[in-house]
Amino acid sequence: MKKELLFKFGILLTLFVVIVGCNESEQVIQFTSATKAPLSADSIAKLRLVFDDPEQCKSCHPIHFEQWAMSMHAYSFKDPVFHALHKIGQERSNNSLGQFCIECHSPFATMFNEAPAGFDPKTVSSISAHGVSCVVCHSIDKVIPGQNVPTYHTNRVKYGTIEDPVPNSFHTSQYDKRFLTSEVCQPCHDFRNPRGVLVEKTYTEWENSTYPRRNIPCQDCHMEVMTGPAAVNGKVRTLHEHHMVGVDVPFEDDFPGREKTIELVAFLLKYSIQMSLDIKNTVPKDQPFDFRVLVENSITGHNIPSGSIFERQMWVEVVATDVQTNDTLFSTGLLDPNKDLRNERSDFVKGGLFPLDTNLYLFNGTAQKHGMPTEFFWEAEAVQNSTIAPHGHVYCNYTIPANNLKNTKQFNISVRTLFRAFPPYFLRKLGLSHLVPKLIVFPMEVDSRRVTIQQ
Repeated sequence: MKKELLFKFGILLTLFVVIVGCNESEQVIQFTSATKAPLSADSIAKLRLVFDDPEQCKSCHPIHFEQWAMSMHAYSFKDPVFHALHKIGQERSNNSLGQFCIECHSPFATMFNEAPAGFDPKTVSSISAHGVSCVVCHSIDKVIPGQNVPTYHTNRVKYGTIEDPVPNSFHTSQYDKRFLTSEVCQPCHDFRNPRGVLVEKTYTEWENSTYPRRNIPCQDCHMEVMTGPAAVNGKVRTLHEHHMVGVDVPFEDDFPGREKTIELVAFLLKYSIQMSLDIKNTVPKDQPFDFRVLVENSITGHNIPSGSIFERQMWVEVVATDVQTNDTLFSTGLLDPNKDLRNERSDFVKGGLFPLDTNLYLFNGTAQKHGMPTEFFWEAEAVQNSTIAPHGHVYCNYTIPANNLKNTKQFNISVRTLFRAFPPYFLRKLGLSHLVPKLIVFPMEVDSRRVTIQQ
C-alpha cells in the first residue's frame, strides 16, 4: 500500500516483522513498512540485537566515524528546525502526520516505535538519537520506489564499496555495487508528502539530467574520493569521505566540526553554478542603462537549489554606486533590518517601511495549499518551482532609470549570487528567532563592472 493511502485512511506508518531464522549468534529478521500493527516489544528487542549504535563502529573506523559525526546525517535528529517542524506538523494535522518526518531523520526511531505523537526527543535510544547513522545506510537491502523506508538486511553483514574486505570478528563485510550509485540516496532524497505531491525530488532531478548517462552519481560530489585504510590497521585503499556535505550547517557551535562544515559548504556552493555579466562599458547621457546577469546550472547534477526548496534561498544581489560619491544608484537583493529579503515576506515591506523589491531574482520553491502559499510542505497540494534545472540557465534583466544616473560620470556595478539554507522569517515563525544570527549567507559567484556615462 502506498504511503499516501496510509495517511489518507489515518493509518500510522509501522513495521511488520517476521522472524525467518535464528541461531546462537544472530536473528535474521525481515521487515517492511506497509502494515497496520506496531512492532511488539519482543520484536523490537530482537531488532536491537541486530543493529549497532555508531559508537560501536568508532574504534575500528575512526576516520569515517569522525567524518560522519560532523555530517548533517549525524545532525538529522538533533536539528532544532526539524523538531520544530515535526511538532507543528503534528499539531496542524491532529497527529495524522505520523512518521512522515521521523522515518527519514531517524529510521530507527520509527522502527523501534520510539517517536509516537508527542514524544520527548530526550527519551529515545542512542541509536535513534544518532539519526542517519552507519547501519542506516550500510544495512540497506531493498530500495522501494515511492517508499521512504527501505528494507534492511538483518544478518549483521555490512555492505559497501570494498570488493575485497578484510575479515573481522565483529561483522561480516560484503561488496554491494549499489553503494557506488545514487540508488541508495533515493529513499530520503525523493519523496511525496501525504497528499501524494512530490515535494523533494533531488533524485528525480538527477535521474532526468545527463549525469546518469555520464555515470556521475551523487557520491562523486557529496562523498569525495580519499585514500586511507577503511579500518584500523587495514590496507590503504581508495575510499569515499563521509562528510556527505550539502548546503546545511549545524546551528550549535559545539556540534562536532561546525567550522569545517562551513568551509566545505562554502567550497561546494562556490563551484555549483556559473555567473556571467552582460554589461556595456558605457551608457549615453540621459539614457536608462539596461544590463543582464546570466546564472547557469552547468556544473551540478540536480536543480539549484534542490531538496527542501521551500526553505532554501538563492538570489542575485546587484548594487550600483557612484564612483565619486559612493551613493547607491540602484540595488536589488538587499536585506531588511530583520535580515529578510525585501519581498512580500518582509515585515518591513508589509508595514510600508521599505518598498517591495520588484527587481529581485529569487530561486526557491513555494508550497501551495488552496492556491495560497504555505510554509509547510507536507500540506502542499502543488509546488511552484523557481529553481534552475541541470544545464539550465536564467537571464536576470535589470534597468537603471535615466534619472538615477543624472549627476553621475562613472558608476560601479557589483553582482553576487548568494545562498542561505533558511530565511529568517521562517525561523521566527517556528519560534526559533534565536537561531537567526547563526544563519550564514554564502557567496556563490561574485563579479563587478565599471560603467562610464558618455558626456
